[in-house]
Amino acid sequence: MRSLSLIKEKFRGDVPAPGTLGEAECKLQDEISGEIANYIKLLEGADIRDALKVCVCVCVCACADVEECLAALLFDNKRLQVTMNISRLGNSYLQTAKPWEKSVSRARQETIMCVCANLVYLLGILTEPFMPSISEQILEQLNLPMGDAPLANEKKRFELSIACGHKIGTPVILFRHLEDKVNFV
Repeated sequence: MRSLSLIKEKFRGDVPAPGTLGEAECKLQDEISGEIANYIKLLEGADIRDALKVCVCVCVCACADVEECLAALLFDNKRLQVTMNISRLGNSYLQTAKPWEKSVSRARQETIMCVCANLVYLLGILTEPFMPSISEQILEQLNLPMGDAPLANEKKRFELSIACGHKIGTPVILFRHLEDKVNFV
C-alpha cells in the first residue's frame, strides 16, 4: 500500500484534507463511479449459481489443490474484475500524479493522498467477498471499520468519506512482487 506509506511518511499518518479536486480527480471519480455501478449491478444480479459455485469449490478443495480451486473461482468472478479495475485506476492516478516529487506542491500532495486513502478504503470494502483476510488487513492499516461509506451515498458515486485528520494504522506490504520469469527445475 504505497499510498498509505506515503501518508505515514509525509503526513505523520494523518489523512490530509483535500484541496479543490482538479480535472484528474474528477475524471478518476467518474471512472470509479462507473465501476461501482457495475459492481452494484453485478451484486443485484447475483443468484443461487454464485452460491453453488462457492459450495462446489469448497467441496472440490477438500480433495484438490486449495489454491488452484480458489484461483479458478476468484478469477472467473466479474465482481473481482471490477474491483481490480478500480485498483488499476487508482494505481494509474497515483503514478501520474507523482505526489512524491519535490515539484508537487504540499496542497496538491494533500489532495492526491486524501483521494488515494479513500480509494484504498473502497478497495478494502470491495475485496471482502473475495479476499476477506486481505480486506481485514487493508481496513486495519487504515484504522477503519468495515462499512459501506464509499457505497452508501444516494448517487452511488465515489466520494471522499474518510475524515480529514484520521490517523491510519501501520502500512504493510500485502502482496509480494511476482517475478515475470518462472524457473523450472
